[in-house]
Amino acid sequence: MGNTYDDGQFTIAQQHGDIVVDYPLLSEGVKDAYVIYRQMIVERSSYTPTDLDTPLDGFFGSNLVAERNFRDIGVNLMQFEQVYANIPPIWSKVIGSETREFPGYIPYDTKRPPFVTNSPVRVTHNYQYGQSFNLTPLFQPTINGFPVNYVADAGGAQTATDPTLTEYEAIVAANGWIVVDVKPEQYMGNIYDMQVFEVRAK
Repeated sequence: MGNTYDDGQFTIAQQHGDIVVDYPLLSEGVKDAYVIYRQMIVERSSYTPTDLDTPLDGFFGSNLVAERNFRDIGVNLMQFEQVYANIPPIWSKVIGSETREFPGYIPYDTKRPPFVTNSPVRVTHNYQYGQSFNLTPLFQPTINGFPVNYVADAGGAQTATDPTLTEYEAIVAANGWIVVDVKPEQYMGNIYDMQVFEVRAK
């Protein structure tokens, strides 16, 4: 947004004072997520809302997420706050544990049946613009698209699952994680936090 001052009239909103920069995820160890607060003054009759996602000059990657806190300051002027934010980087955190069922290994007689046990839970925060959600698929073994509660390799009359027994055993051996839930939550403006919940594979 440009800034003008014409004969004492703020016909286009202009910045008033210094910007303030906050780091809302610093307590989580995320240093590259920031929010910029900018106080603006404009004639009440000349105010035009700025489109969400409008970038802020001089701050690469920072887009408008809100205009708020409007107040009359007299002589036909009003003050308001513009809030800009960047897309935070992906970050993860173990948040506890829960009991879940894990797939059996075919053949059951020499491998294992499905079983229930406790496993750590991790949430990964992946930020996206709301108009372009990219949902992570949940873990679910399937055969020809149909869900099953086991994993198997192809052999004899046995059809391979997706993932196969060999692939799933490799995940377990690597202490890998499997996705059990995805929850989009609004972060700021059009920025959404795609929270991906995983448990350690067993």
